[in-house]
Amino acid sequence: RSDRACCSHSSAEPAASASRLAALAATLFGCAGRVFDRWQLPRHAILPASTAPIIEGEFEVQGEQDYRLTLADGTVLQVVTLEAEIDRQLQTLPAGQRRLQGRVNRSGNWLLVEQLADRNEP
Repeated sequence: RSDRACCSHSSAEPAASASRLAALAATLFGCAGRVFDRWQLPRHAILPASTAPIIEGEFEVQGEQDYRLTLADGTVLQVVTLEAEIDRQLQTLPAGQRRLQGRVNRSGNWLLVEQLADRNEP
């Protein structure tokens, strides 16, 4: 029974997230009753700017989809992203001192990049 309760709780979580996304979409874009992923947003949708901190360090490409950022204190973070466009930008980013905007997971030693801060400066 405890397994069943655990599974029913975890299966309710995605449904709750989907309904929150649907409510947000209806409010922001007038798309009531429709559930969609970020790539399916209407073209006129303006997503809020990232509020993630800017992380500075020495960037280097190790291999395909394998990037590292060494911070000033010597901490080495694996650089990851969920966005295909960001990955394409990382592939062509030259090694050197870089500013990346994203969320750090200190226990996993990785940085989830939301955007390249260097590319957004004048």
